[in-house]
Amino acid sequence: MDFEEAFEKGHFKVYNQPVVRAQTGKVCGYEALARWIDPERGMISPVIFIEVLEKVHLIHRLDAYTIITDA
Repeated sequence: MDFEEAFEKGHFKVYNQPVVRAQTGKVCGYEALARWIDPERGMISPVIFIEVLEKVHLIHRLDAYTIITDA
Protein backbone atom coordinates (compact mmCIF):
# COMPACT_ATOMS: atom_id res chain seq x y z
CA MET A 1 0.00 0.00 0.00
CA ASP A 2 1.36 3.39 -0.94
CA PHE A 3 -0.07 5.90 1.50
CA GLU A 4 1.93 8.86 0.18
CA GLU A 5 0.58 8.41 -3.33
CA ALA A 6 -2.96 7.96 -2.00
CA PHE A 7 -2.70 11.23 -0.05
CA GLU A 8 -1.12 13.12 -2.95
CA LYS A 9 -3.61 11.91 -5.55
CA GLY A 10 -6.68 12.34 -3.35
CA HIS A 11 -7.60 8.67 -3.15
CA PHE A 12 -8.85 9.14 0.39
CA LYS A 13 -12.41 10.45 0.49
CA VAL A 14 -13.99 12.05 3.52
CA TYR A 15 -17.69 11.67 4.25
CA ASN A 16 -19.38 13.58 7.06
CA GLN A 17 -22.00 11.55 8.86
CA PRO A 18 -24.41 13.56 11.01
CA VAL A 19 -24.69 12.69 14.69
CA VAL A 20 -28.33 13.03 15.73
CA ARG A 21 -29.44 13.51 19.32
CA ALA A 22 -31.94 10.74 20.08
CA GLN A 23 -34.15 12.83 22.39
CA THR A 24 -34.63 15.77 20.04
CA GLY A 25 -33.86 14.37 16.59
CA LYS A 26 -31.56 17.36 15.97
CA VAL A 27 -28.10 17.16 14.46
CA CYS A 28 -25.58 17.87 17.21
CA GLY A 29 -22.36 17.20 15.31
CA TYR A 30 -20.68 15.23 12.56
CA GLU A 31 -18.38 12.25 12.39
CA ALA A 32 -15.78 12.25 9.62
CA LEU A 33 -15.53 8.88 7.88
CA ALA A 34 -12.47 8.25 5.71
CA ARG A 35 -12.57 5.87 2.77
CA TRP A 36 -9.65 4.85 0.55
CA ILE A 37 -10.74 4.38 -3.02
CA ASP A 38 -7.81 2.98 -5.01
CA PRO A 39 -8.19 3.22 -8.80
CA GLU A 40 -6.82 -0.30 -9.30
CA ARG A 41 -7.97 -2.18 -6.19
CA GLY A 42 -11.24 -0.39 -5.51
CA MET A 43 -12.35 0.50 -2.00
CA ILE A 44 -9.93 -0.57 0.71
CA SER A 45 -11.65 -1.16 4.02
CA PRO A 46 -10.84 1.27 6.85
CA VAL A 47 -10.49 -1.83 9.03
CA ILE A 48 -7.34 -2.56 7.03
CA PHE A 49 -5.76 0.82 6.34
CA ILE A 50 -6.44 2.48 9.69
CA GLU A 51 -4.78 -0.38 11.56
CA VAL A 52 -1.76 -0.19 9.26
CA LEU A 53 -1.50 3.60 9.59
CA GLU A 54 -1.58 3.23 13.38
CA LYS A 55 1.13 0.54 13.35
CA VAL A 56 3.49 2.64 11.20
CA HIS A 57 2.72 5.81 13.18
CA LEU A 58 1.12 7.68 10.26
CA ILE A 59 -2.44 7.97 11.54
CA HIS A 60 -1.84 11.68 12.17
CA ARG A 61 -1.52 12.11 8.38
CA LEU A 62 -5.04 10.80 7.88
CA ASP A 63 -6.31 13.02 10.69
CA ALA A 64 -4.75 16.09 9.08
CA TYR A 65 -6.01 15.08 5.63
CA THR A 66 -9.52 14.67 7.02
CA ILE A 67 -9.46 18.13 8.58
CA ILE A 68 -7.96 19.84 5.51
CA THR A 69 -10.29 18.21 2.97
CA ASP A 70 -13.27 18.83 5.23
CA ALA A 71 -13.02 22.59 4.76
